[in-house]
Amino acid sequence: MAYKKRFGNIQEIARKYDPDPEHSDTVRRLSLELFDKMGDLHGLGYEEGYWLGCAAILHDIGWSQGSKGHHKSSLRLILNDQEFPFTSDERYIIGSIARYHRKALPKNSHFHFIALSQDNKQKVRVLASILRIADGMDASHSSAVTNIDLKMDSDSVILSCFVSNDISLERESILKKKDLFESTIGKKLIVKFIISIMYSLIDVAPIIASILHVSLPKTDGVPIPAIVRDLNDYNKLILIIVDGLGLNLYEIFKHYFNFNGMVIGCKGVSMHTTPAIATILTGLYPHNHGVFETRHAYTSDPISVLELASIQGIKSAVIMEKIGAKSFRVDQVVEVDEEDAIKYDHQIKNALIEAAQKSVFTVAHFRILDRFYHENKKIEEAVEILSMNLKDVIVCWNFEEGKIIVDLARVPELAMVNGAIRLEAKEIHERVLVIQGDDNQYYAFQNRCTHGKRRLDLMPGMQQVQCCSIGKSIYNYNGKIISGSAKDDIRTYPVIVDNGKLLITL
Repeated sequence: MAYKKRFGNIQEIARKYDPDPEHSDTVRRLSLELFDKMGDLHGLGYEEGYWLGCAAILHDIGWSQGSKGHHKSSLRLILNDQEFPFTSDERYIIGSIARYHRKALPKNSHFHFIALSQDNKQKVRVLASILRIADGMDASHSSAVTNIDLKMDSDSVILSCFVSNDISLERESILKKKDLFESTIGKKLIVKFIISIMYSLIDVAPIIASILHVSLPKTDGVPIPAIVRDLNDYNKLILIIVDGLGLNLYEIFKHYFNFNGMVIGCKGVSMHTTPAIATILTGLYPHNHGVFETRHAYTSDPISVLELASIQGIKSAVIMEKIGAKSFRVDQVVEVDEEDAIKYDHQIKNALIEAAQKSVFTVAHFRILDRFYHENKKIEEAVEILSMNLKDVIVCWNFEEGKIIVDLARVPELAMVNGAIRLEAKEIHERVLVIQGDDNQYYAFQNRCTHGKRRLDLMPGMQQVQCCSIGKSIYNYNGKIISGSAKDDIRTYPVIVDNGKLLITL
């Protein structure tokens, strides 16, 4: 019987078990896309692709037997339901792939895995590692990932996921499930989410206003929910405007900008810097804000989101070239008067690092790309300088030899009792919450409730942290569960202070 016909029969049988066949079909599509794009890595063929497609369609049929251990129930159904048109070997192979879509990794103590030949064991590892990533890409069961792209270098696989809505669950799930992929494929998996709907620069100010809870009197744009949700938990906001960095240029040089986060394509509103910046800060098209030259900023009616934040008591700062900076009426204005592009951006960077420690909302304008373009200099050199400056601004900590090293001078949140920061990056493979407790001591926790896997929040004055979910599991500073839905303690990490640095051992 041809694979295609067999697969159609399998889909029909699966529907009597699967509570969400649309999710399973999405996982099948993403699995086979990954399989095809990774052909040079795994060297597998059509038959193995068929196994993967079947396992993807069947990976959740175990839900029909109850939620607990549904991956194991999926295996049992694949092994025992004689309606499935599988040979005995296929049952063990496909069943094993489906069973390993979550939880434990393949091991010889599992009866179904030890029964396989050495060659098929390795194939199961590869195919299950792909299925885990594909399942993670649809963790919300909303088909948020519409397309993917895959690129490889000597030591990493860069997976770009093009998305259409909020992907917080997908991001968290892939991070948790990429372990088998990295150990089997032998390369680090770097995941980037790119919002494929084309937004516009008019949406930037509404996004900022939503995050800061500032009311914009008039706007042509709308906030983007995925960004607002991602940034709502943070207590500082820095808006960096990079003159000349369009999406096309970013795609060419994106290896220089290897920061965590998402990439969003935005339609431009003007070929000129001044009206574009005015749109970013007001949420209005140029014909509505009327700022076409710098001098117009002194007389235009619309007020920027930066100034509205300052008026509403949110400490704000702006750092840019002298004439433009003077037009803003905010708490702190830093004027940079320097013709040399490299020196200008360097001064902007230093002023931004200092201002951001004192302000809640800071705006800065970097110009090196635009200057190098107009002066016919090498753009890649400008990109490299820009990326180094941005790294200096963004990164207040680094990870070396199993330790997170936090520069306390760069983190004012930890200078006060009941201050806290959240650390997340691909190199540490885990979310970490760092606090200064009521007792003036520093503590670090795995920032993942043991019940619902949600983030933790500090409880000032209680010497406790709690889950942000409805269940509100509460833990003490030693990670011991006190109350709530969680049954297990959270992991804590040793913390010491050494010469102005916080050293957290993972």
